[in-house]
Amino acid sequence: MERARSVPVRALKARSPSLRHFFVAIAACALAATAEAIAGAKGASAGTVALAWLHLLAFWAPVAILLGTAGSLLSLLYGRAAWLAPVRARFASRQRLFASDGPGAASLLALLAFAGLFMVSEGLLAHHFSTRYHNPVLAAWAMAAASLANLLGVGAFAAVLREGLLRALGSWRRPPSVGDVLLVCTGAALASAGGLAYRTRETLTAIGGEVSMALGLALVYLLLAFLSRRRAASIRTCLLLCAAGVAATLTNAFTYGARSQVRGLVERRTLVSDRLVRAHLRATDGDRDGHSVAFGGADCDDDDPTVYPGNFDPPGDGVDADCFDGDGSESQVVRFTDGGFEELPAGAVERPHIVLFTVDALRFDRLGCGGNERPTSPHLDRFSERAIVFERPIAQSSRSIRSIPSMFSGRYAGQVAYGPEYLWPALLDENELLSERLKTAGYETHAIMGTNYFERIRGFFQGFDAVEQSNTYIPARSWSVDRAIAALESRDASSPPLFIWVHLFNVHAPYLHDGVESRFGDDVPGQYDTEITFADAQFNRLRTALRERGLHEKSVVIVASDHGEALGEHGHTGHSETLYDEELRATLMIQAPGFSPRRIPASIPMLDLFPTVLNLAGLRPPAETLSRSLVPVMVGEAVEDRPFFAELLPDGLFPFDQKAIYDGPLKMIWWVREGSRQFFHMEDDPGELHDLSDDDPEQAERLHHDLRAWLAQTARRENRAAAAIADARLSAFPSDMDYRVGANYADRFRFVGYDVNRSVRPGETIDLALYFEVLEEMSTDYFFIVDLVGPSGRTHAEHFHGFHYPLAGTYHTNDWRAGERLRDPVPIVVPEDLRPVELKLQMTVVDERRRPVETAQDGAPTFTVDMGTIRIES
Repeated sequence: MERARSVPVRALKARSPSLRHFFVAIAACALAATAEAIAGAKGASAGTVALAWLHLLAFWAPVAILLGTAGSLLSLLYGRAAWLAPVRARFASRQRLFASDGPGAASLLALLAFAGLFMVSEGLLAHHFSTRYHNPVLAAWAMAAASLANLLGVGAFAAVLREGLLRALGSWRRPPSVGDVLLVCTGAALASAGGLAYRTRETLTAIGGEVSMALGLALVYLLLAFLSRRRAASIRTCLLLCAAGVAATLTNAFTYGARSQVRGLVERRTLVSDRLVRAHLRATDGDRDGHSVAFGGADCDDDDPTVYPGNFDPPGDGVDADCFDGDGSESQVVRFTDGGFEELPAGAVERPHIVLFTVDALRFDRLGCGGNERPTSPHLDRFSERAIVFERPIAQSSRSIRSIPSMFSGRYAGQVAYGPEYLWPALLDENELLSERLKTAGYETHAIMGTNYFERIRGFFQGFDAVEQSNTYIPARSWSVDRAIAALESRDASSPPLFIWVHLFNVHAPYLHDGVESRFGDDVPGQYDTEITFADAQFNRLRTALRERGLHEKSVVIVASDHGEALGEHGHTGHSETLYDEELRATLMIQAPGFSPRRIPASIPMLDLFPTVLNLAGLRPPAETLSRSLVPVMVGEAVEDRPFFAELLPDGLFPFDQKAIYDGPLKMIWWVREGSRQFFHMEDDPGELHDLSDDDPEQAERLHHDLRAWLAQTARRENRAAAAIADARLSAFPSDMDYRVGANYADRFRFVGYDVNRSVRPGETIDLALYFEVLEEMSTDYFFIVDLVGPSGRTHAEHFHGFHYPLAGTYHTNDWRAGERLRDPVPIVVPEDLRPVELKLQMTVVDERRRPVETAQDGAPTFTVDMGTIRIES
């Protein structure tokens, strides 16, 4: 009995060396997880790094199981297959490997030639059938038949090649060994790889992290496999290791995401583990709505694709569609009021002139009166001594097309009614702007814009009697004030009160675009500060003109900015990408007759500018608004204790979806798409360097709750990414689609066709809609370049195009789901000054490194799909 049992045990032990690959795979993946944790460790506590490392180990566990299983099976095949016996014998000893062997060398060379030629020809065949066949079933059958023929043809070629090599090597005095062939081929492969790496070094630099991780993992695996080639492992041990990996994954599924700092390290500071997180989320997304019930996905109903975090949740339907606070939202964290109108103090001017001087991207802390030790703003500093200075004004967005409408309407960006344009969304007529209210009250309204940027936004200048815009992106620095002074020339005692908005753009990047020398060094902060000195001089010219014309004492003069500017903080420069304070901290100073100068240290939202200007003009704000007049604060009252918010809404070129809440000294930023958050105490940590989400989880949870409640209570449905995605998903493509294409991109998605109106006039919209079918899920975030190309010699505005991330930046291709049918609307506004012309409509798809992706049209490979012509009529 005992002897009978010992037979299978010996058999298992005979096979056990192959099972060492489980240990090898675990060790290699553990080293990868450790490297990832070390890469993201800078600035994080030891506890955070340790927890992140444990989660990373769990994320890599399935990879280790797959590698170990594959390695064990291949090793078992290598050790037991009879037809591999000559190979095993060949590699049994170094002497045998490098012994002269003409037939062996010929066979190896023929085998290598077969493998290389077959792989290249299969790639060419796959490209041919994927780009020339619109029917995927037909393409699959054709590819199968061609592959079989290819296998037979290349096999026959390899057989003939082997016979030729046998004859050639047989004439050598000492035929080469199999080892010699391997050494030469390996050296040639390394040399070729080195040459390719040198020729494409810029591309490799961009993808160096991921390539390094993949190569490093492969090399570590091979090294460990070689070092442990005599180690054995039982099947029972390997099964226990697999069970441990499954248990680690299950534990990870319901614990990951609980600590914000850990999540930030894993998803924002690693090279490839963020993709592993995405893979886990996709694998556990039961209803395919883009949100998992596990791994921090927070989907409260993974059987219903209409229920997920961030969805629009209309109250009264009995469904908690956004997985938050019941049906609709029971929490009321914001309060609509009448705007806090205050009677003006004695000495105030009735119906004063209002001069709004704005400087794009001007940070208050870069002014002398804001704490900058450099002499950047002597004139603004003197102005501040007689003004009410708000030391911490916070823009409601770090993107101008969102923050300025907020300032002019007293609404948050998510409350503003926008048009459907993919990049510069129109302001619809239902918005009531500051200029409209003042014009209705008898003011003469005049806007002078030192850029052509805002001409692209329809409805942006509602309520202005006159609008002057530069015909260039950044004109001469004096352009705006020159025209403002000219506009003041016609004023006399009988003229109605004036609201004049003068906007400077020179502090916006690119700085010193005309080659002027920097006064404070050539780094980014030095150039930025230099531009502030030029804006400061222009402000002085405007104030001088007001005094010379006797208007200064009858005017409310406001210095403001639309947002701040990152100068290297948090790894960013410029704006529109984050909601950190360097991008949100704006400027606001008000000098008004009857008001004594004072400085207000508390944070205030810039949307309060709307009711404040109306209050100063003697007008009441709308009855129901979230903004508050600052006049009570200007006369000495305390700043109202209320939370306020900021946000980035995604668009075609800036696909960032983020929300932030300010509550006293506390601030939280929520990355909606990624699902992560950061919590800061701004008095203790003004640089936002230390995330307190895990140190004070109760406060963090309260802020996140209030942030989501505000969103649920106030945001319009059409301003939510979830709504755009839901509207884009189709059950079937329309039968009346205008034009069909069928271009296949890398077997990942298909450009099915499009709708478009072929004839438009200047000022009208090209109503373009693209239709896509998702063939498989992908990790690449593709970008779509829809261009309008004129005839040779004819140019048009550089912003007249359809460059965009899909669905106006709300639904990236690396979030697309296999089997989806999507409609991607890309309405393009025709510039008003465009003359009659016929334009070619073309589309190119590029990857994350802006490399064009090849497809086919009419059977010919191409990078650009021709979509016919658009006629611009007179």
